[in-house]
Amino acid sequence: PKNVMNLFDLLDQPAANGLSEVQDQEDYYFENSGLDKDKTLALYYSNLGLAWMEKKEVERAINCFTKSIELNPELAHAFYYRGMAYDKLGDKEKSFDDISMSFELS
Repeated sequence: PKNVMNLFDLLDQPAANGLSEVQDQEDYYFENSGLDKDKTLALYYSNLGLAWMEKKEVERAINCFTKSIELNPELAHAFYYRGMAYDKLGDKEKSFDDISMSFELS
């Protein structure tokens, strides 16, 4: 619970709100870590999307899930959660498409 609250506090900071501002830090980290940058960042954006969903910031969550999918189009849970977010916005067609894709990938 305390860690989740710290994450929520970070989400309210301008740098987290403008996701693109962390690019230099991301590049430095992955150049020196040996990890697969796209797959790791896909998980990062997917988790960030879940945090936005908890804050009821559905459009921000969709943006994060979309970024996650762009980085790793095989990440089934990103499609699932984006589908759930579209459902919260009342877009049943996009919701159905994303949730169906998540089942195809899993």
